[in-house]
Amino acid sequence: MAYPNIDYNISADTKVIFMGTKIINELITKLRNDEEAVIVSRLTYSDEEVVTLSKDHDPNIDVKPPALVIIRRRGGYEGGE
Repeated sequence: MAYPNIDYNISADTKVIFMGTKIINELITKLRNDEEAVIVSRLTYSDEEVVTLSKDHDPNIDVKPPALVIIRRRGGYEGGE
């Protein structure tokens, strides 16, 4: 998915959002209880940062663009062990 065409209702074990920096705060509030977001900001730059967030984290985080957001389901995955 790529901002602004984000479909939060897709059922998948892993969702990847390209260029999602502007929607990080909204995204955190829409995470399901069994999901977490791994945010890689400034990918390929020397100041790259990786942050893992769940629904109960403060949604007011500061993420520097460009960012890659990976939403993954925690626990029992549908397709595997």
